[in-house]
Amino acid sequence: MTPSNIIVIIIALILFLLAFILIKTLLFARKSASTTISFKYGVPRFAQDPQVLAEHLSSVIKIQTISHEDPQEDIKENFETMQALLAKTYPLTHKNLTKELVDGHTMIFTWEGKDASLNPVVFMAHQDVVPADENTLDQWNYPPFSGKIADGFIWGRGTMDIKCQMISVFESVEALLAAKFTPDRTIILTFSHNEEVLGTGATAVVKHLQQKGVRVEAVIDEGGSVYDGIIPGVKGYVATIGISEKGYLSLKFTVQGTGGHSSTPPKETAIGILTRAITRLENNRFPTDVRMVKPMFQGLGSAASPMMQVAFANLWLFGGIITKILSRKGETDATIRTTTAPTLFHSGVKDNVLPSVAEAVVNFRILPGQSIADV
Repeated sequence: MTPSNIIVIIIALILFLLAFILIKTLLFARKSASTTISFKYGVPRFAQDPQVLAEHLSSVIKIQTISHEDPQEDIKENFETMQALLAKTYPLTHKNLTKELVDGHTMIFTWEGKDASLNPVVFMAHQDVVPADENTLDQWNYPPFSGKIADGFIWGRGTMDIKCQMISVFESVEALLAAKFTPDRTIILTFSHNEEVLGTGATAVVKHLQQKGVRVEAVIDEGGSVYDGIIPGVKGYVATIGISEKGYLSLKFTVQGTGGHSSTPPKETAIGILTRAITRLENNRFPTDVRMVKPMFQGLGSAASPMMQVAFANLWLFGGIITKILSRKGETDATIRTTTAPTLFHSGVKDNVLPSVAEAVVNFRILPGQSIADV
């Protein structure tokens, strides 16, 4: 075979490869083409002063509805204070909807629809928040429970997780009631009080509805956020809709060591052994699977850069590049792998005493399609 023939073959292969990539990209883009669906807007238009909305959210941020692993540490009066404030702020909701309390402070509101043959839909959020680390208080622009409205934002615990959604639901229902609107199907609102500690509120709601024979059509819970500059290859704001959730697993690692005085330490201490184990976990991350985010980029369509569309249309060729790009940021890296996060570490009682026990808790968020067995 002559050199010229070899060159021709190479050029032909390159052209074939480029044509294949182009066809895959066009098919990918066709599936992601934007479609406008016309529908009749069946509810009254929402018109509320943004400042008033901000103040309503700010008012509940100021109330420290913190949930703890030990329920005895919860300040129940704070939940009662916030619920009283909600009743005052949203009188129509509390007057027209049936309110029930389960498991102490978890709220259920039922808004009866016109058609009893339709299964109800559930809108969820939670009242509780996590505590603020005392060691980071000086790093906050504004105190975590100030509810400060400044710089175009509302600051504090719960502004994103997820008193914002609870207030949004209340605002929507209150406005619709003021407009004399009645839904076709029954709407159920549920707001648990201990979601942050994987508590009992949501379970109590399910049990309560089951006992009443209620079967729901759909559940709308907290999900994605509105991102700006987070998703690579996409400029501007992106409102993400979560259609699945990562699994949750926390494991406690315990090392039994030799206690004694710190002046005569052994070659290996309980803390040293455990820290090496944690380091090994962090250094050996779970494998990636970029297929999990392919539908998102397909849905973004023309909003995604042409290069990202080409790459996702041809993961067989550009999968490694996509992985490197998404792995650069914690937010996007978490979408393509099971994550490992050491969150608690306990050991020792005094600076000159060798601890006999060291414990650490590691939290894993499991990628859809994987299981606890994979961890």
